[in-house]
Amino acid sequence: MNNDFVKAKNYAFRLLKVRFRSCKEIETKLALKGFSSDIIKKNLELLTELGYIDDLKFAKLWIESRLRFNPKGKYALIQELKQKGLDPWIIEQSIALINENTEYRLAMQVARKRLVILGSLPVNVIRRRLGSYLGRRGFKSSLIFKIIKELICDEN
Repeated sequence: MNNDFVKAKNYAFRLLKVRFRSCKEIETKLALKGFSSDIIKKNLELLTELGYIDDLKFAKLWIESRLRFNPKGKYALIQELKQKGLDPWIIEQSIALINENTEYRLAMQVARKRLVILGSLPVNVIRRRLGSYLGRRGFKSSLIFKIIKELICDEN
């Protein structure tokens, strides 16, 4: 049993060496490797105690990374954090880092990049595709309408 504990701990450290992970992610990975729930629980306690697992820190780092490299709206980020197995209160606290101005700036950045791709399509097609794209990226509809209105002038 002690040997399994060490193997599980070493595997968890290899996972954490690649990137910071949530408690649920580590738990799932260890379970998939076939470790017992007792071994997993002891490892999670040890890693948390040593500071290698911190779900709040993980959520904040995840959001910062997403905002910098793959901008998404609050709704998409909330869904991603739920998939990572984080508690609702942790998600709520970490998502509070994104204010309306930040989300507007991100949506505008994403929309401008997408407009380059949409190029010379008819205006109504650009509006529809841009709106759908921003919606899939997790931005709220009121923000999407505002962005489209600002970027695409009505010629009518």
